[in-house]
Formats: sequence, C-alpha cells, structure tokens
Amino acid sequence: MLEIIYVKVLPFPVDVILSQYYDYEHVAHVHPTTLGEFHLVSVHGNVAVYEQHWPRRWFLRARSLVRQEFTPPNEIWFHFIRGRHKGVKVHTRLHADSQGTRVEERYLLPYPNWNWLRRIVKKWVDHNVERIWEEDLSVGICRGGWPGVPRS
Repeated sequence: MLEIIYVKVLPFPVDVILSQYYDYEHVAHVHPTTLGEFHLVSVHGNVAVYEQHWPRRWFLRARSLVRQEFTPPNEIWFHFIRGRHKGVKVHTRLHADSQGTRVEERYLLPYPNWNWLRRIVKKWVDHNVERIWEEDLSVGICRGGWPGVPRS
C-alpha cells in the first residue's frame, strides 16, 4: 500500500471546511474539469454513498462509486469501491489552527510502496488536490449545501 500525505491550512473555521466536504451540489459548478459531478446514491447515518462522474476525457466519462463516512467531530473516510480509482482510500482529519483549519489527508493507494513511485505519485496528488482547493478558495468555499454534514 502506497501512502501519500497532503497537508494544507485554509483560512476558514473547521465547521465551514467540514461543510464543504458534504456540499455535493457545488462540485458540478466549481469543479467541472477536476472532479466532474457527484450523484447521491444513499445516506445511512454517518455514511453517504455517491457516484462520481469524472470530467470527460477523449469522449469517455469514467465513474466511481464512493463511500464517504463521517466520524465526528473531525474525520472523514472515502473508499473508492467501484470504477475509477477502485481500492483507493482517503482519510481526512480537520484540525483547528490559528490561521483557520489544518486539513490532513492520507491517500492510501493500492500500489507498491516503492520510493521512486511515491515521489511521482506524491507530485501528482499534490498538484491535483491543490488545484481543487484553489477552485474552492476562488469562490470563497461553498458551505451548507446538499446533502449536508451527517448528524450523529
């Protein structure tokens, strides 16, 4: 298993950043070329399952089925269970910081844990995740959208 760690400090409180992770509506409008769009499949307690329709590439549109589990007060697990990125897990922790919120994400990828591969994959992950956050920051971070943060 290959593990990539990404850390970013954002100038918003934890509750706003947490809300961002559960605002599926904004994805199609703010991230059409990076994330595509999310379609909610089901919600049971702290678990939401959605189908992600990735942006079109060469007339093809990949899909993923993603299980997103909220562990209050500040953790989210993403499990890509079918389609593009099947087997990938992302563990997100949000921490209050003097500048807002520190986001720590661990990407667990089903690849060999080779140093040379980690360096290549880390650059790719960092570039893409940074691009997504920049898209969010450019609109001031969406919050309170649908389906909303699960209540325990």
